[in-house]
Amino acid sequence: MGRKRGERRKAIKVRGGRIARRIVNMAIRPKKDRYYPPPDEACELPNVFHIYPTGEPNDPHRIAVRQKIYKGQVVDFAINQTTLVGKKWRDVARIDCCLGFIHRHQFDQDGNDLIGHQKIVDIPLVDPWVVVSKGYLDALTVMHDEWEDNYRRWQGDGA
Repeated sequence: MGRKRGERRKAIKVRGGRIARRIVNMAIRPKKDRYYPPPDEACELPNVFHIYPTGEPNDPHRIAVRQKIYKGQVVDFAINQTTLVGKKWRDVARIDCCLGFIHRHQFDQDGNDLIGHQKIVDIPLVDPWVVVSKGYLDALTVMHDEWEDNYRRWQGDGA
């Protein structure tokens, strides 16, 4: 329970009449500075749409795009390549910008991430939205250009 307003903290006296001061807990690590997008309530509604690389909406391959817009710029995104297996969409590859950097994932048929968070670029704390917006456009191009190679690799053809 905290002190009431206007109440003084009770001094802890140690041997010799000195006042003991609390020692800073050095085991607590300070939060590292990294990019965080603006809160959801400050952004436009998340925009989610699908791109069919072959141009056919019934194609079993699609690229799902999620983006958050703030003041006209993309401040958060995930571009996910999926393929239809039976009645379920399965992840093949993804480029996103969580964790303070833009990175990619490549999955196998069991859903295991084969490369972890392969870094593409760090998002700086100064003018981060410029980097995220450019990274979004670059990632969209890469995912569209490499979708066939990603799918062959996902099938186990070693592309």
